Amino acid sequence: MPLPQNKSAQAACLIKEMIISGVYTTSLPSERRLAEKLLISRNCVREALHILTEDGTINPPDRSRRREIRVRPTSPHPNVPKRCVVVTPNAEHQSTEQFLGQLARLRHLLSSSQITVDVQTTQAFRHSSVERALTELTEANPSVIWLLHQCPRPIQQWFHDQKQPAIIFGSRFPGITIPSIDSDHYATAHHATSKLLRMGHRHIGLILPDATLAGAGQAESGFNDALDQSSASAERLILRHGFNVPELISSLNHTFRRDTRPTALLIQNNHHFLTTFSHLLSIGCRIPQDVSLISMAYSSAYDYLSPSPAYYTTGTRMIRMVASAVAHATQSDRQFTPLIPEFVQGETAR
Repeated sequence: MPLPQNKSAQAACLIKEMIISGVYTTSLPSERRLAEKLLISRNCVREALHILTEDGTINPPDRSRRREIRVRPTSPHPNVPKRCVVVTPNAEHQSTEQFLGQLARLRHLLSSSQITVDVQTTQAFRHSSVERALTELTEANPSVIWLLHQCPRPIQQWFHDQKQPAIIFGSRFPGITIPSIDSDHYATAHHATSKLLRMGHRHIGLILPDATLAGAGQAESGFNDALDQSSASAERLILRHGFNVPELISSLNHTFRRDTRPTALLIQNNHHFLTTFSHLLSIGCRIPQDVSLISMAYSSAYDYLSPSPAYYTTGTRMIRMVASAVAHATQSDRQFTPLIPEFVQGETAR
C-alpha cells in the first residue's frame, strides 16, 4: 500500500489554523517562506493554497502574487485553561533532547495565547496505583489542560474515564476517544517495508521498544501487513527491547551472530536508530553495503552522520497542531487525522 498522498490537505489545515489563531491576519507569506516554515516542498504548499482558495479562506493571488486572507482570526475560547501540564515518563531535566526541543517550541507557540506549559511525571508510570497517583496529580493541578505524552493504556484510560480535559501527544489505544495527535505509524512502517522489498531485501527486521505504547503496535501491524501483502517471499524479524542501550546492543549482537542475518532494519525510535547505527559500524557491519537502515523518526543528530540516514519526518507540523489543539481545548470532540511524514532518502538504505 503506498503512503497516502494527503500531505497537501494536512498542510492546508495547518495554514488555516495559523490564520484562525492570528499568526497571519491580512495576507500569507510567500510559498517559499511557507515551505521553509512547514518543512515541506513548494509543490505541496502550492496545492495547499489551492485548497484554501477553493474553500474561501484566502483570495487568489493578486498581481504581486500576494494572497489576501478572507477569514477573520478568532481568539481562544475564554474558558480555555491558561495552563497546560504535560504528563510524561521523565522529569524535564531527564528528558531527551528531541522532547526538550518540542517543549520549547510548544511554549513559544502558546505564549501568544498566554498559556504556560509545565512538565510533570507521576508514579502511575512506575506500575503504582494508577487511580491514586493520577487522582493526586489532577487534584494538585486544577483547571489545566492535560497533554499526555508517551502514556500507556492505563493512564490514557483513566483520563478517558474521568473525562479530564486532555489531548494525547502520541497515538491512542482502541476505545480511547481523547483527541490524539501523532504521525501515522502504520502507514510509515508499511511504506518503509514496501520500499525495502522493492529494493530487493528478503530478510527484514523491525526494531521496536518493548513498551506498552499504541504507536509500537501500529508500526508492527504496518510492517507485518506489508510483508503479508507482498508477492515476494521474505523473512521477518522483530527485535523488542527496553528503553536502554545495553539491552538493544545485546539484541543486535545476538541477531548479527547468526548465519542468516537481516539485510535491512526498520527502526521506530530515533535514539534507537543512533545506537543501532553506531554499534553495527563498531562490529564491522557496513552501512548500507551489509545492512540497510531506515528510521521512522528524525533526530537533529542525523545531520552529522555519515552515511546520512534515511528517515521519515513530519517537520514542525505535529507540534504546531498540538499547540493549536491546546489553544482551542474547549472543542473536546475534535479529532485529528494522523500526520503522514515525508521520506528523506539519505544514504543508509539501498
